[in-house]
Amino acid sequence: MRALPGTSFEVMFYNGWSERADEVLRTLIATGARMPVLHAAKSIGPALVTESADERWRASELFDLNCRFAHAIGAELVVLHLWGLPDSDARIDQQLAVLPRLADIADDHGVQLSIETLLCREQTPVDVVARCVAADPRVGITADTAFLAMHDQLEQVVADQRLWTTGGVDHVHLKDLVDPHLPWGQGQQYLHPDEGKLDLQGFLAGLRSRGYAGRVTLEAQALRPDDSPDVDRIRSSLAWISRAMSGDDDCIGT
Repeated sequence: MRALPGTSFEVMFYNGWSERADEVLRTLIATGARMPVLHAAKSIGPALVTESADERWRASELFDLNCRFAHAIGAELVVLHLWGLPDSDARIDQQLAVLPRLADIADDHGVQLSIETLLCREQTPVDVVARCVAADPRVGITADTAFLAMHDQLEQVVADQRLWTTGGVDHVHLKDLVDPHLPWGQGQQYLHPDEGKLDLQGFLAGLRSRGYAGRVTLEAQALRPDDSPDVDRIRSSLAWISRAMSGDDDCIGT
């Protein structure tokens, strides 16, 4: 964080932080970085609909902790995986039933809840998040470019009016792909903008046409061979995003 002064960060909450949240909180705040977005622990959504009442309770408590943590670091938005492995969207009816309670918890802590467009087995990401905003109009949508592209829905998330009757897309996870039609885990990898086959500039232009005012998180690895962060590569990609969001056509091929 200190290597990228002036940059805002999306913080990922790991399950292992639960027992030492105060310590992690102090460490993050000491960096002085802006942290407007918190990505909630990925285990929460699937655990909310398990057969175990104890696991469901722990998942709810973990979400509450995540929202409190988000407020403490100055975050305004909490991204949630409402569904995920092992069942993908097979239990989405149950997850939609608890969504208003999750929105209540987020409201109680003064943060906005945003549901991410994840891979689906039975439906599609756009159809599922459309059901989310219908179930509770307080929630927003985090558009993940890779998962949308793997369902051929990168354009649809902008065009589908069902998503925009309330707040619509309020956050973006941006990354490129080698080939959106490759199966997950079979050579698929996240790339930086303009390194793969996705029309990310067109996607961001579509969001601008919708009056998009949210943030964009760069979600692609940038490590050197010694595992230190490749700061120059990160800065280059952030500059690309800034130009694309401003409508600068020169971002292509840079």
